[in-house]
Amino acid sequence: MTAKKFDLGKPPISLINRAALEEEARVLDYGAQKYGRDNWRNGMDHSRLLDAAFRHLIAYVDGESIDPESGLCHLAHARCSLGFLIHYRRHGVGVDDRVSDGTISMDLLKSLISANEHREKQEEKEKKKKPAAGKYPGPRKSGLARQAKTDAKYKAFFAGQTRTTPEIASAFGYSLSGTISSLMHLEARGKVERVGVGQRPIGAKYGRPPVIWRWKE
Repeated sequence: MTAKKFDLGKPPISLINRAALEEEARVLDYGAQKYGRDNWRNGMDHSRLLDAAFRHLIAYVDGESIDPESGLCHLAHARCSLGFLIHYRRHGVGVDDRVSDGTISMDLLKSLISANEHREKQEEKEKKKKPAAGKYPGPRKSGLARQAKTDAKYKAFFAGQTRTTPEIASAFGYSLSGTISSLMHLEARGKVERVGVGQRPIGAKYGRPPVIWRWKE
């Protein structure tokens, strides 16, 4: 015999994808440090959230997975903006300034078609790149050697100190997006962790403050 629970018709929250939820939480944490916790609840024009979501989606479609300012996934940023918008719509927060002449719907349709075509082309390219089985003997060994060399380089640079993303990019001569990608891989392997955000450069009126990293070992 099991306990009774009358939950028919209620949303099954357990079906929400955990990875997506965690990525969105990272974006929310970043925003809380920059603007203050729950600042978004004060409301804004709905078009601003739509613009933000589209910017992140377009950047992702164009091949940039990670936002260069926050070091977080563009898709998580878009999900976050849309989550705010869902809250605004349900609770009547902000100004619903959508254009109702059909223009946005057509633009959205075009962007979705473009994104789908881009994805199909990328998948086709990846298939062509993939080497035949056994073509390159010992790739795992050489890959691990390169990985160990990269780890040693980063560990020596950190030298027990915290470093910002721009600092690391400058030290190794990498692009900011390339540095963020490398740091994300190191973070996924438990080598580095985020410990906060730094100060916006002096004189910079816009842009997000840089992420501060620490070597964990």
